[in-house]
Amino acid sequence: MVCKEYKVQTLAEIDFSALAAMPAVVEDSLPYAEAERLISIAAWPCTMVEDYCTPTGFVMSANPQGFFISLTTVKGVSSICAKFQHLLNHSSVLAMRGIEQIVQLLKKLNAITIEVHQHINFARNDLIKPRAGRRLSQAPQ
Repeated sequence: MVCKEYKVQTLAEIDFSALAAMPAVVEDSLPYAEAERLISIAAWPCTMVEDYCTPTGFVMSANPQGFFISLTTVKGVSSICAKFQHLLNHSSVLAMRGIEQIVQLLKKLNAITIEVHQHINFARNDLIKPRAGRRLSQAPQ
């Protein structure tokens, strides 16, 4: 388990009531095996973290080992959590660093996203408080 703590400048944008409700969604609406799988593959809040009674983040499962890749740099090989900024590199850089498996990670992420949305009508933006004047260029899909 790990603690996801938001930066101070981000706290005002987070809808902590939505985060606080998420553990119950899993506990109350999914069979145990499906709930356990969801918690093991997603950054799903298990409980809230507070600092002097003010919410600051949540506790979640640590990233599964499958989300780590071996990255080769001039310092040698190290294991890091795969991040999307790696996709911005040219394919030759990905090959040189030994992270060609990024496509496999994207396929896995896509499958996980589909699985989460099949069980729960939820999106990341559900956690962000709307700002005055914010407009969508098109209706959400």
